[in-house]
Amino acid sequence: MHLKVLPIICLLFAFVDPANAAEIDTTFTYQGALEYQGSPANGFFDFEFRVYKDEVSSILVGGIVTVEDVLVENGIFTAEISPNQNVFLEGTQRWLEIRVREGSSTGSMTTLAPRQKITGSPFALPDDRFKNYSISALTLNSPKFVRHVGFGEAYLATGFTQAWATAPVHLPDGARIETFVCYIQDNDPTGRLEISLQRHKGDGAASATSLAIIGTTLGFASPTKHRSWGGDMTEEQRFINNSDASYYISVMLNGIQSPALAVYQCVIVYR
Repeated sequence: MHLKVLPIICLLFAFVDPANAAEIDTTFTYQGALEYQGSPANGFFDFEFRVYKDEVSSILVGGIVTVEDVLVENGIFTAEISPNQNVFLEGTQRWLEIRVREGSSTGSMTTLAPRQKITGSPFALPDDRFKNYSISALTLNSPKFVRHVGFGEAYLATGFTQAWATAPVHLPDGARIETFVCYIQDNDPTGRLEISLQRHKGDGAASATSLAIIGTTLGFASPTKHRSWGGDMTEEQRFINNSDASYYISVMLNGIQSPALAVYQCVIVYR
């Protein structure tokens, strides 16, 4: 079995409760491109992640993280990794070893080489075939949002029960959108958050086309640190055409006036 993984983005977000800054979530998210026998993989795969101090060291930092039945579509996958300690406390770079097997298998996993370098900054260096475009919640253009620079989130201001905000997206002409990832917090079952990647064609039409929608619905009570969209766009919609369209991120928040319902960052992966 020939398997190969290429890093796209590696994101470290430590979500801190302003009321208790000592409680830091050390989970980070790895997004990669998996090749199976020379072609982009599809289907479910089991992954094992190990963080090491350097490229060849046997010194493990944190625990071994196993994530089973991860959906891989056209080679693209996203996995949330929680090694039970902040792996970046003692230094600014670590090395991630990835092991994988087909989801229907129960035997040993294949160790992928080489290890992938990761850092304590929000973005690791991507593979040359992929790039990422990042939009901070702090750039959203609505006076109804509170922007907390220290924690990087935006949420509803006091006195408002609902608000929309947008941020323009500037991608190179001809770029192909691969996936759309949003980093959010949803700790309240009564609120709602919706983020969409939209295209507005320059033909005078009043409405925009939502290319990708990520959201939480009323009654969703569990904390959510990231949501990713793999894609059901048409092939034509995936390609950026700046000559006849403009693109932007639209964010809607409803009901909660605290960081319990907040957006941090949106990332578009393209090539």
